[in-house]
Amino acid sequence: MIFYKRFALSIILFMVLVNYTNSQPLTGTYNVGSGQTFTTLTDSNAAGFFHAVNTRGLSGNVTLSVTSNITESGTVELYQWSGSHTITIVPSSASLKTITGNVASPLIDLNGADRVTFDGRFSGSGRYLRFVNTNTGGQTFRFINDATLNTITYCVVDGMRVASNSGIIDFSTTTGSTGNDNNTISNCTMTDASGGTLQNAIVSNGTTTTTARNNSNITISNNQISNVYRNAQSCSAILLLNGSTDFTITGNSMFQTATRTPTSATSWNMIHVNTSAANNITISNNFLGGTAVNCGGTAWTVTGTQSNSMYFIRMQTSGTTTASNINGNTIGNMSFTSTPSSNGVTYFAGIVVESGRVNIGSTTGNTIGNTTSNGNITITFNGTVDNIITRGIIHTGTGNIENNIVGSFNYAGTNNQTIRLESIYFSGTPTAGISISNNTVGSLTTSNSIQQTSSTFEFQLTGIHSQVNTILATISNNTVSNLRVTNTSANSRIRGIYQSRSTSASLSVTNNTISNLYCASSSTDRYPDNTSLIGMFTGSSSVSQTISGNTISGLYGTNNSDSYVMGFGYYNNVAKGTFEKNRIFNLNHSSTTGAAKIWGINGFWGSWNILNNQITITNGELSDNLNGNISPDKSNNEIIPESNSYVSEEVLQNYLKDQTLVKTAIDKSGNYETDLSTNGVEIKGIHDEAEFPSLYYYNSIYIGGTASGGSANSWAYDRPLLDWATDASLRNNLFFNARTGGTGSHYAMGNEVGYDNWTGTSADYNVYIAPNSSRIAIWGSTNQNIYQWRDSSLGDKHTWSTTTGDISASNLFTSIATGDLSIKTGNWEAWIVSGKGIAIAGNGTDYSGNTRPTAITGGTSDIGSYEFTATPPGNPSATADNAPGSGVTSNYTLWGRVIVSINWGAGGSAYPSAIDVKYYSGVNHSGVLGGGYSNSYWSVNPTGSLTGTDYNISINFGTNETYTISTPSTNTRLAKYNGTWEVFSTPGTGTWQSELNWGSEIITTRGMNTFSDYALTDQGNPLPVELCSFNAVVINRQADLLWTTCSEINNSGFEIERRDFNPVTAAYGNWVKIGFVQGNGSTNQQHNYKYSDPKLNTGKYQYRLKQIDFNGNFEYHNLTAPNDVIIGTPNVADLFQNYPNPSNPTSKVDFQIPFTAKVSLKVYDITGKEVASLIEKDLESGFYTTDFNGSNLASGVYFYRLIANSNDGNSFSKTMKLILVK
Repeated sequence: MIFYKRFALSIILFMVLVNYTNSQPLTGTYNVGSGQTFTTLTDSNAAGFFHAVNTRGLSGNVTLSVTSNITESGTVELYQWSGSHTITIVPSSASLKTITGNVASPLIDLNGADRVTFDGRFSGSGRYLRFVNTNTGGQTFRFINDATLNTITYCVVDGMRVASNSGIIDFSTTTGSTGNDNNTISNCTMTDASGGTLQNAIVSNGTTTTTARNNSNITISNNQISNVYRNAQSCSAILLLNGSTDFTITGNSMFQTATRTPTSATSWNMIHVNTSAANNITISNNFLGGTAVNCGGTAWTVTGTQSNSMYFIRMQTSGTTTASNINGNTIGNMSFTSTPSSNGVTYFAGIVVESGRVNIGSTTGNTIGNTTSNGNITITFNGTVDNIITRGIIHTGTGNIENNIVGSFNYAGTNNQTIRLESIYFSGTPTAGISISNNTVGSLTTSNSIQQTSSTFEFQLTGIHSQVNTILATISNNTVSNLRVTNTSANSRIRGIYQSRSTSASLSVTNNTISNLYCASSSTDRYPDNTSLIGMFTGSSSVSQTISGNTISGLYGTNNSDSYVMGFGYYNNVAKGTFEKNRIFNLNHSSTTGAAKIWGINGFWGSWNILNNQITITNGELSDNLNGNISPDKSNNEIIPESNSYVSEEVLQNYLKDQTLVKTAIDKSGNYETDLSTNGVEIKGIHDEAEFPSLYYYNSIYIGGTASGGSANSWAYDRPLLDWATDASLRNNLFFNARTGGTGSHYAMGNEVGYDNWTGTSADYNVYIAPNSSRIAIWGSTNQNIYQWRDSSLGDKHTWSTTTGDISASNLFTSIATGDLSIKTGNWEAWIVSGKGIAIAGNGTDYSGNTRPTAITGGTSDIGSYEFTATPPGNPSATADNAPGSGVTSNYTLWGRVIVSINWGAGGSAYPSAIDVKYYSGVNHSGVLGGGYSNSYWSVNPTGSLTGTDYNISINFGTNETYTISTPSTNTRLAKYNGTWEVFSTPGTGTWQSELNWGSEIITTRGMNTFSDYALTDQGNPLPVELCSFNAVVINRQADLLWTTCSEINNSGFEIERRDFNPVTAAYGNWVKIGFVQGNGSTNQQHNYKYSDPKLNTGKYQYRLKQIDFNGNFEYHNLTAPNDVIIGTPNVADLFQNYPNPSNPTSKVDFQIPFTAKVSLKVYDITGKEVASLIEKDLESGFYTTDFNGSNLASGVYFYRLIANSNDGNSFSKTMKLILVK
């Protein structure tokens, strides 16, 4: 009996001990699994780990090792315990442990639990924990009610959850105060539990009542999410819904391991943000595509006949407080097929931002496709739905699109309607300025990077499309290259960079490269927004648009039709802008039938400044017709009028038209285009029907190549025959048309509309070059030479003109093949533009940024886009209409302008056989030294002599070259240089007088009997003093300055200036005025001048003259020899009489010593008492002057003694008397 009592007592004590142990808080390491203390995570009994934590709490950090597979009920949620202790759940070995359940609610539910980590690694590597919920109604993990600081890492997380707003991992709502924050999902794999597909993988759908209760600061990184696909559903790998903000989604891979063939319309939004709470979202370095991680394996393939859609990264709704960022993501290795069911819907897009503040690629660019291959993304559309939209990047919020790549797209399918690709698209009214910069669309190195491989559908392909309003849109440093459209429908087109019509954004479009665009469209629409192929277009209504520094090249029309190839166009009647420093070249059309057209600029509607551009169009022929020897075209073919370009109803309704105001395209002739026979490509450098005031300054345009046949014309610039005409101003343009062949005409200049909006000041100071001198230009329908053109146009008085037989394009331009129309300044041909232009205010730099004068007082400018300082060699001579002779007038003409006329006196005994007249434009004569003069001069040199008579000379000049002449309309005079300047300063018609006809810009002087150079000068400020020499001579310690003038005009005199060399600083000091010498006014005689600078100390000095006119102008002249004046050391020692003497009360004392010595110079009274010490120190050999001040001494006689003793035995002593008088 006693035994049984003891046994019962033991049992009772054991049970008490067990109950005590099971009620204590957890701490340390535990196991969970078959046969362990805890057999499950979520069961409601004592063997359930979550139950134990909820009931017992923690007293320290806990590590839970999973030792076997576990079947979970999902019954118990994990709540928060007191304290800051952590729970870490890990595998017990390097073998997979599967925690599974078939639960219609969350399998693992962290309900307010914090600091829980699920880490699938064993000894730091592998994934050995797999969590699976096989029920379509339940999540695998859920974070709810302020579950924070939790981590799932290196785990396999699978599930079968089917819901539009939930996934296999959910961040849910809260009844707490902070939301489910600071959680991390990293380095996990996620897929469907059944080996099938997922609808959503990770979803955040939080609380929105306050910002604090949002789910925030959640990181989803380096996960592999595969097989997100649910037939007939919208599917997402990561979905952020209500109350989700400050997420970081980075380094994840999302892919499909099998081909997907939906049986109903299915859509993918792989990373999908759809909440206005979503601020500061980071989506970076993710890989979307392929059948393996990092877009690897074969292509992610979607096929079938359904209306499928694919958005890889989508910010459907996002916040506007703090910008989100999408950076460094890769999207590619994709084959997508869809049969769309709706018109005007986007069925494929790489990155989509529909609202909020979001930057795309601002830190690191995203890659959609690639730049190195073809067909990395293949898109196939079937069916008959029209207006199918695809986009690489779309942004309709606020932010920037920068540094991204969109390329390697193939478009295929049997669809027979219109498909659109806007590779980069920005639309809407952002709240701040936007930047679309440093992006690449297509590839610079891979042909046909974005291409149409099936030609059944109309394809509208745009590189960069901006449709923003109000704000400043900056589009800079982008590349759009190697795009191809093969469909020949008139509704197909390619646009490089495109700003929609009926938008109002201010534009800054700079330094973009557009190249290698191929389009087979047959569109005959000249409207630049609807034309077949255009490099760049703006339809904004803004009055603040700048397009500069862009390069547009390699545009190819590939259809046998009368379609268009255009470099740049604008179309908005209220718009204003500047198109400057752009280069357009290598525009081509391969049509051998039809009236194909190539236009460098289509000035369609608006008021624009077209400045400093380089345009080269040869239709693929880079070196034809460069060296002249061209026979004049003597045919008299009529000019083919500008065509009607009626706009079809289909085009008018197209979404891109967006027009509120349409021009009626009826030309004045009322005729249609005549069909051209063979390769009849019409070429225009500038097609100008802008109607509103437009400026064309400093443009260089080259038209070249050979037409193989047909009657197509070509123009460097043309105002076509329409019901409206541009109010144009053309200055300083170089229009060079070297095209030949066919029966058409090839003009430098065209004004087919005549006097509408045209005045005598519309065009001037240009250069016109064409193959045929009789067809330099066309006025109305009449071919004209330059003289006829001036008569008709009432302008271009100062314009220069010649033929391609005279000026070789290859000798003039740097590289026609690359569109580089800068000037070869080492060739004489450069003279046709050198100094021939007129300075224009506000136009201070050229195409390359070289400085130009902006006022006539700054000198002449060079015509065309290139300003240079070099003086070309071999200035060509003017041609004479008559040889010199008694009573004959000889006119000397250079490139279509009479520059000099000479009226020869009668009765001479001898006349020159010829006169060589050259015009040095933009060059100051070497003999000018100051004053007012022209930035040009004329050399007139005879062959033979003129005796027994004289001549009168008239010089034709331009306002552009009057340079420093003040009030040139009244003060301009003629000056002649023959070693010295002779100024014909007296106005009048007499001998050696200047007759100025300012209205005709002719100046004449009479009675000349010698020949030399002529220049313009200023009556009020003429060419001043000419110095023949300026030298210096040193005598002991005195410098004598000697100079001679060859001539003087208006010379008041000379200020002499000196500066001393400081041996301590080894530099000269400042210039100091030391004297003045009176001038001789105006004289042609030589005059000699001298100025002596005495009592200089030993050292180095420099001198200069400041020659001053009576009107205050001045000019500096430096010593000719020597440059440095050196005062050396004396040969003997001496002490000199003070000066002045008597002193009252001060004077100076000079002395000199030829050796280094200790020197004492003291003053004594007549008793021998020392009264002053002037010097007591060691001195180097040299000349010296010191000061005596007797203000503290009484008047009388004094003596001063110099004693000098050297260390080598040399000595000197001398005493002198001075008198002090007060």
